[in-house]
Amino acid sequence: MRIRNTYADGVNFANGTRDSTVYNSSFRNTGDDALAVWASKYVKDTSVDVGRDNHFRNNSVQLPWRANGIAMYGGYGKTIENNVISDTMNYPGIMLATDHDPLPFSGQTLIAGNALHRTGGAFWGEAQEFGAITLFAQGHDIPGVTIRDTEILDSTYDGIQFKTGGGAMPDVKIGNVRIDKSNNGSGILAMGGARGSATLSDVAITDSAEDDIRLEPGSQFKINQ
Repeated sequence: MRIRNTYADGVNFANGTRDSTVYNSSFRNTGDDALAVWASKYVKDTSVDVGRDNHFRNNSVQLPWRANGIAMYGGYGKTIENNVISDTMNYPGIMLATDHDPLPFSGQTLIAGNALHRTGGAFWGEAQEFGAITLFAQGHDIPGVTIRDTEILDSTYDGIQFKTGGGAMPDVKIGNVRIDKSNNGSGILAMGGARGSATLSDVAITDSAEDDIRLEPGSQFKINQ
């Protein structure tokens, strides 16, 4: 499948979409998230109609002119695997977030085997700067995240960013990840209001404009190396 030049998302698995996959497809110049899961709570039965077991695999995402390459908002059993994402205008290459008032994240979320080139950016009047991979627990927590076997190259800001929000991001696992040339930020950044923890193994960070690993003052986020 090929999707080009949209005003909004390429594909959005909204509401209670489950057991669905987008694979071997190409997205260019989308006007919102090229690929998204949105587990909306405005469904008939939240115990059944929850976004779950959805997967984005082996896709190419280029030049989204607004929002993310790939985004997931709530739900469980999700994977983002073996995608190439490049040249985002103003948002992350990959974002996990609890804005848009979704049902909570639960279980495991796997981000593996991806390549992110020249991703991240600034938005909302340049008031917010986003990393190549950003976790944003605006409301609910974002538990159970694994990021592995990934390269993050030539990011506009941070390579991996843990953003200030009302929720926490506990026990994130980051392994076999290469982060090179974070042009206007750090390799890994935990913002001042970020809460949670991450454990790093086999993570290589080089040529960061700021720190390789930075915890802003006031951050309650812990990074174990």
